[in-house]
Amino acid sequence: MSSRLIKPITIEREETGAALGTGTLVNLVRSGSNLTLQEGTKVEDTLDATSSGSTSRISVRQVLTTKQAIRLIQVKYKAMLSGSHKLIIWNSGRTVKLHEQSASISSAGWYTFTLTTPVILSNATTYQVEFERPGSGAYRQESRYSGTLWDGSGVYFEDELYSNWTLAMGLIHEPYKTSGYRIWPVLNSSACREVEGSLVQFAKNQPAGTELKVYALKTTSDIEPDPADPNWAEQTSGQPLTVISVGEDLDGKRIWTKIAAST
Repeated sequence: MSSRLIKPITIEREETGAALGTGTLVNLVRSGSNLTLQEGTKVEDTLDATSSGSTSRISVRQVLTTKQAIRLIQVKYKAMLSGSHKLIIWNSGRTVKLHEQSASISSAGWYTFTLTTPVILSNATTYQVEFERPGSGAYRQESRYSGTLWDGSGVYFEDELYSNWTLAMGLIHEPYKTSGYRIWPVLNSSACREVEGSLVQFAKNQPAGTELKVYALKTTSDIEPDPADPNWAEQTSGQPLTVISVGEDLDGKRIWTKIAAST
């Protein structure tokens, strides 16, 4: 009489790097090997000028303090003269250069620097935004500006500070969506006739002020489930899946995984 050795089947699922682009993404986008919340509608915060300043000095710098965290994508600036202009964004002490970009302005008036790389400005933090053009000045407002995104805290004409002046300039940013989710392609678990055990493991790399949760759901269909289905169960890394039980027959069952991000 012959005997057979029946070995248990282990199903492993690991997705990193390029695999992040698979599955359903809602309000999330792939950025390299990371997932990040999508950006929303552009928001502009701009001050026009009622009077102009005239100076032969090389540069002017707006001192500003942010009122919220900003993913800065554009800076508007009202130039007095045409020619080659340069935008530089500094930290408060002008010791760290966060961004530098040059542009040729064809005529006096408003010009928008579309940043080659977006700059993240932290909340309640002071920065200096510098505009350079030899021999030109910049429009200014004679009172301190308080906008939605930032407060004007004075203007440097080179190294001389005029605390009651604010340049005619603006910040344009795209706020992140407040929440998003991703549902991975379904895992067909029909090959498992009896559950011996399970384990879910994941690592979260998330900025402060954000939340990331991992959920699982068991169905009998290949149709992607409703992301708001109340049966989605939050999972804990290093613990067994809560949607299946030891001894359970998974014939015809499907296992779904979802991550939910919010800020």
